[in-house]
Amino acid sequence: MKTIILCTVFAISGVLIPVVYTWISNGSVLTIRTLHVKTGHQAKPEELQLYLREFVGQPLYGVDLKRVQQVAGRHPWVAAATVRRQPPNELEVEITERQPVALIKRDKIWVVDSEGVAFKTAESEAELALPLVSHTGDVEILNTHRQANQPGGMVLEVQPHGVNQHKVVFVGGLEAIVGDKNSLVQWQKLTRVLKSLGEKQNTLAFVYLDDTPKLNQIAVRFKKG
Repeated sequence: MKTIILCTVFAISGVLIPVVYTWISNGSVLTIRTLHVKTGHQAKPEELQLYLREFVGQPLYGVDLKRVQQVAGRHPWVAAATVRRQPPNELEVEITERQPVALIKRDKIWVVDSEGVAFKTAESEAELALPLVSHTGDVEILNTHRQANQPGGMVLEVQPHGVNQHKVVFVGGLEAIVGDKNSLVQWQKLTRVLKSLGEKQNTLAFVYLDDTPKLNQIAVRFKKG
């Protein structure tokens, strides 16, 4: 008799477990009623709420989290989204925003992020003040310039110059030739050059930093007068 009872219990358990799982994942016991969106300054929570409204009312444990990430990624400022279930009825979406670093001319003037993605047209005054690049890959020059604490000041434009070189034009008029490789090291060279000039650094008009053709050599030119 005991053996029969145990077998019956196990048989019932084997049926109940998948039934309960289906009830939780597909039923209305735990449905999404709230979307808690964490964003930065650009992607507004109310905007993301509109993008993600299709998920309200869906089962909390039945919703496809990758699908939520994809839909959130349709917002131009969203670089990535982390999605978490928060029982009993909340879905938490944490947004990583794009970092705008440059402009590029196409059909319109586009904003380019730190990963080289042209993600929206430029609209605000702050966006239009970003440096202009010829290719999205040029943002690496700007990334390393920022990493080196922006020697020479604000960049106005990055232009192609020769093979694997770039001419960087600064707001103050200074021009620098920088190579594709080891650009951080080259910006650190500029820091040392400016420091060595002291008060005379404002007289610097041109500096050649790319050491590909001439290893460890730097050429400079000063303003006339």
